[in-house]
Amino acid sequence: MSDQTRPEQAIENLLARVQRLEDQLEIQKVQSKYAHYLFTQQFDRIVDECFATRLPEVSVEFSDSGVYRGLDSVRALYRAFEVTKSIPGFFILHMTVNPYIEIAANGLSARSHWLSPGAAGSDTSSSWIWGPYYVDYVKEAGAWRIAHRPAEYSAHSTLSPCGFAAAWHLQCWSLLPMAAPSARP
Repeated sequence: MSDQTRPEQAIENLLARVQRLEDQLEIQKVQSKYAHYLFTQQFDRIVDECFATRLPEVSVEFSDSGVYRGLDSVRALYRAFEVTKSIPGFFILHMTVNPYIEIAANGLSARSHWLSPGAAGSDTSSSWIWGPYYVDYVKEAGAWRIAHRPAEYSAHSTLSPCGFAAAWHLQCWSLLPMAAPSARP
C-alpha cells in the first residue's frame, strides 16, 4: 500500500486541505473586518483587531500619503483618521473583492491580491478610489493579522463636478453621459 492510499495519510491530507480552507476564510474575515471598520469609522479598532502587533516591521502604505512602518506609526495613521468624524457626511468605502490568497507551506504567513472598487466623500465632495490591494498576513497566536498593507490606487477621480449631495439627485443627471432616470424605460 502506498503512502497516498494509507487511511492515516489520506486523513492527514484532508485535514491539511481543511486547514488551508479555514485559513483562507479567516483571512477574508480579517480583510472584511478592516474594510468594515474603515467604513464605519471605527478607526480605534483597526490596529488592535486587524494588524499584527508582534511583528516589528508591520506596515501600511497609501500610494498618495506615504509608508507607515512599525506599530506606533500605523497606530498614529489610523488615529489621524479620527478627524474625519467631524466632517459632515464623510465616508470612505474600500470594498475588497475577488480575493486571491496564497498561504505559505508552513501555514504561518500568506499573501493576497484583492481588487478594491471604492469611493470616498463628504457632503461637499466625492471621488472614486479604485485599485489593487496586495496584502501580506501573518498568523499570531492562531489568528490571522495584516502584516503589510500596501495600496496603489490605479484610479482616483472626482465622482461628479456638482458635489456628492447633488450627484445622487436629478439636478446633476444632465451632466452625466446618460439619460436622466425619468427618461429610462
